[in-house]
This record gives sequence, structure tokens and C-alpha cells, in this order.
Amino acid sequence: MMEKLENYIWSVVKKLRIQSWFWKMTEHFPGTKTMVTSLYRKQEQEEQLQKIWCKRIGFILIFLLTAFLFLLIPGEEEKEETTICDESTILREDTGKEVSFDFITQVQGEDKKETITLYLDDREFTPEEFLQLDKLCLTYLNEKLKGNNQSLEKVNSSLNFVAEVPQTGIEISWILPENYIREEGSLNYMEIPKEGVQTSVVAQAKWRNWEKEYTFPITIESNNLPQGEWAVYQIKAAILEKVEQQNAQKQIALPTKIGDYSVRYEESEKEKSPPVYLLVFLIIFFFPIIWKKEERKKIEHRQQQLQLDYPEFINKSMLLFNAGLTIRGCFKRLGEEYQRNLQKGGERRYVYEEVLTAYQEMTNGASEAAAMEHFGKRCRQLSYLRYASIINQNMKKGTEGFIALLETEASDAFEKRKELSRQMGETAGTKLLLPMMLMFGIVIAIIIMPAFMAM
Repeated sequence: MMEKLENYIWSVVKKLRIQSWFWKMTEHFPGTKTMVTSLYRKQEQEEQLQKIWCKRIGFILIFLLTAFLFLLIPGEEEKEETTICDESTILREDTGKEVSFDFITQVQGEDKKETITLYLDDREFTPEEFLQLDKLCLTYLNEKLKGNNQSLEKVNSSLNFVAEVPQTGIEISWILPENYIREEGSLNYMEIPKEGVQTSVVAQAKWRNWEKEYTFPITIESNNLPQGEWAVYQIKAAILEKVEQQNAQKQIALPTKIGDYSVRYEESEKEKSPPVYLLVFLIIFFFPIIWKKEERKKIEHRQQQLQLDYPEFINKSMLLFNAGLTIRGCFKRLGEEYQRNLQKGGERRYVYEEVLTAYQEMTNGASEAAAMEHFGKRCRQLSYLRYASIINQNMKKGTEGFIALLETEASDAFEKRKELSRQMGETAGTKLLLPMMLMFGIVIAIIIMPAFMAM
């Protein structure tokens, strides 16, 4: 399925003729290009780069589609279950609710089963709970009502009319002094006398069967707004008054001139919802991090595979050299064998990919010495550089001692291969430590829990 999506994305790119944009985009991620250069032969690099980026674009599209569908699906409400304990006791919740249950009785020697539905009222509060609610509500209102004002005795900015007490079910409604304060808490300076005014606001707190009123005396100071802010305030007040005068109108005509001020109106930019910001954040920051991790993992896998394949590679080379083949003939034979294995479904081996590349260089006219030097550098490992150096020394100084050097190198490579296998085993054991500890904890819990339950 993913391959079909990759092909579809590339067909869309070609259809829209945005190939140049596509390749420019890849230049912003040099790590990907470096990875492709290391892992694939030159003739395959562009194709592999195309596949990688089509796959990444496909994952982004699938992610966006999944996120969009997830946002559209409403969350399911948890169903409350009636709790019956001690066979004849119903557990009342703090809030009222409707419960249904079956009752079974014997009538004339026969069992009769019927369903009954009851509505359980709210649980009554105890005197201690009343006092606690009263204290909690009053403390919160005293803290929040003043807003940005120093105190309720010096009010010169908006008050904070909270609608509820957080982490409780207490709802708050307000009774306001006429004209002095608006419902949202802002001061109506058009009605406030120059010398200020003393008044009060009343908070009505309610939760289930508990109700209480709190009266807060306030002193509103005289208007001390700067001239510029006072002008803006007058304009806002005039607009609000004009809107209130047209409560029955479908279309509301806003004033274009208020006193000495001309007014024009613009549509405010709508803020994007948090989920949209979250998606953008994930797309911009999360995916590139995953891509870099994937690139690093592939390069590490290549280096590990080259290290593991070195003993086999040098032994095969030594056998072919002993048979009388030149370096060109040796690399040709190794490359052909590798291609046959690939056709049979064999695994990609990076050392033989580099062998094919080196043989192609020789076929294209490069000297064997230059091809071997490039081979060692592309493998990026000391062992392959040493192998290339041995081959080049053989071509310069002759074959005397050449096989002996290869045998020594093969023996050292085999010992290093055993050491690497031992290290990989230790690493695997370390990774299994956490799952083993979790399983051990589960076993201990299974053994101990029955003992605790029996106590």
C-alpha cells in the first residue's frame, strides 16, 4: 500500500510539474542526501532519494488525515453504573441521578423478578461540609473579585466576576449596582460621578442544595484615565449603546462618527484552535527529528554490517587471489556472485555494493590503484583501508608475501569478529534487562497478592 502511495505522490509531482521544487526541498535536509550517498550506488541514488521523500510526504498526509478524523469523532461519555452492595444497599452518589435495578421476591411460592427505576436526590451536606464550602467560596471570591485593583476600596479598573469555583461544583451569579458596572466587570465611567461612588456587588453561590449570598462593598474612584484611553472608552461605550438600541434588528448599523472621532471597522483575525497549532508543531519539529534518527540508524547499521562482513570478504578475496585472479577479476567474480544472490531474494550487503562500484570504476577507465583507494574511503572503516593498502602495495612491490599479509589480516579480522559478536550479545542482554524486571515484578505480585487478600 505504501509503495502505491509513493508512486501516486510522484505521479502528482510530475503532473503538476514541480520536480524542481521537489529536489530543492531535499537540499534543506543534507543528512538524507549523505545517507543515500553512503548506502546506495551512484546510479540508484536519485531513485532512492525520490522514494524516501515520497514516503515521508505520504506519512505526513496519513498523519494529517488521521488527526483530522480523530478531531471529528466526538468522545464517548462514560456510562455510570449503579452500585449495589450488601445485596440490599444502594450506593448514593453526591449528585442526584436515575438508577435502575432488578428486585426478586417470592409470591405464592414462585420467584418474581421485576425492574424498578428510582431517582435519588442529591446527598444532603453535613454541617461540617456547609462550613467548609462557605469558607472555600468566600476565600476564592475575595481573592479573585478585585481583579487588577489593589483592593475593593480603590476600584479603578475592571472587576473579575467569576462564574464558578474551580475544582468544585459551585456556580456563581452576580447582582450588580445599576449602571455603574457592566456584566463583564468593566466600569461604566459615563455613569460614575466625578467624585467616585460607594456601592456593592452581591455574589450568589449555589451547589446542589447549598445556597448563600455574599455582599462585597466597593468604592469606585473617579475617572483618572489618560486622554487617549478616555477617548477610546467613550467610543466603545457609544458603540455598545448603539448595538443595544438595535436589539430587534437583523442587521446592526454601526456608527461611523462618534463626537469628533471618525470610526472604521475591520474583521478581526480568527485565532487558530490549539489542535491546529499542535499539528503544525508536530509536522515542523517532530517528523524531522524522526527522519534524522532514522538516517543515523541506517548509517550505523551499514557500518556494523561492513564490520561483520569483513572476515568473509577477505577470505573470499584470498581464495580468488590464490586461484590466480587479478584484482579486477576478483571484484568482477565477487560482484557477479552477489548479483545472483540478490536475484534469488538475498539480503543487500553494503560491502559487495562497494565492490560493484569499484569494478564499475575500473571498467570506466580508472586505474586499479585509484579504484581500491576509493573503495577503502567509501567503506569508512580502518579494516577496509588496510585491505586497500595491502592490494596497492602488491601492485607496486609484487606478489611476494602478499598472500601471507592477507592471511594475517584474515586471522585478525576473525578475532575482531568474535569480539564484536560478544559485545553485541552483551548489548542485547542489557536491552532485555528492563522487560525481565517488569516480568519479575508481575510474578512477585501474583505470588504476594493472594497472601494479602487472605489476611
